[in-house]
Amino acid sequence: MNTYEYRLDPAEDVPLTTVVVGPALYRFAARRADESRLAGEPSQDDLVLRADETGASFCICDGVSLSFFGGLAARLLGDALLEWCASGIPAKAGEPQVRLSLERLLADLTHTAGEAVRSHPLPNSAAGLLREVLEDKRRLGSEAMFVFGRVDFPCTAYPAGRLVLGRMGDIRIRFAAADGQWESSLTGFTEQRWSTRRGAVGGRPAVLITELPAARSGLTVYTDGWAAFCDGVTTLPPEGPDPWCAARDGEELPADDDQLFFQMQWQMEPPPDHEEEASS
Repeated sequence: MNTYEYRLDPAEDVPLTTVVVGPALYRFAARRADESRLAGEPSQDDLVLRADETGASFCICDGVSLSFFGGLAARLLGDALLEWCASGIPAKAGEPQVRLSLERLLADLTHTAGEAVRSHPLPNSAAGLLREVLEDKRRLGSEAMFVFGRVDFPCTAYPAGRLVLGRMGDIRIRFAAADGQWESSLTGFTEQRWSTRRGAVGGRPAVLITELPAARSGLTVYTDGWAAFCDGVTTLPPEGPDPWCAARDGEELPADDDQLFFQMQWQMEPPPDHEEEASS
């Protein structure tokens, strides 16, 4: 079985990219804030995706800019959540059990992440007062918001398929019906995030588990850099979100924030050979 894996390169802008794996279509795009592009600095957003014919796991993270190099927390968290989504979510577990498993992961991750923050080098250009500020931020830790998802396509273990979603922070989640109409954005809370020093901040992570028909025909996740344009969209064009990518350089989107967009659309009919048990 072929597996498709993707990791966002934080040093590059990504035009609208479409990938088809099994019964699902994936689209993603990313653009750094203007200041970061001009300075040659990386994005603080992160996207990781692993997909095959049986399903997919993905994670979108938005590094908190006021923390110590928020992109560092975003990438540490994205890697850990992707592996947990792919193999660590308890099979047939309900939302309370999955939330507890997630909370243990977030707490345990602070130990390894703390060392990564302590050893993270400062830019050569950081001197004087700037260096002092960065060292103060280092002591407070690096922080990121996140949305993760695991999709199991219909199989023996999950006849109607399964969707597991979790989030902390204000990254948007929207579901799309088969006719292209979008449901309202599921927005979170800005004060929620994961910290390399404190673990989960601002409350407990939210977890949703549902069958695929209840999740309509797909979902879209985007960071707040897209919010000004995407929050008002109610219809998804048949050709995909190309207008959004065209608008990245327009006035609708803020130039001072990183922008990351991810979409997954699926067909409900499983392929003929899709009869194996879903793995946990």
